[in-house]
Amino acid sequence: MVNLCLDAGLNFFDTADVYSEGVSEEILGKAIKGLRDRLLISTKATFCLNPSTRNDIGSSRFHLIRACEESLRRLGYRLYRCVSYARV
Repeated sequence: MVNLCLDAGLNFFDTADVYSEGVSEEILGKAIKGLRDRLLISTKATFCLNPSTRNDIGSSRFHLIRACEESLRRLGYRLYRCVSYARV
């Protein structure tokens, strides 16, 4: 599917840690392996998977850093080229 998108000129994929509790990022990470230099990946991290403290949700520095680290792990990335924050 990723190759089909690339062939059609699409290279942007959007995901979030709350989509299927992170499983969507794991699936996307496997699908884009070896193609990462051709893609732009966006993810969101202000939401909460399992809130137990205030730091588990929102825009706290602690939550955003931890959410980005976990997202990178699930996607198989080492770093993001661009990180944006949008509060809805």
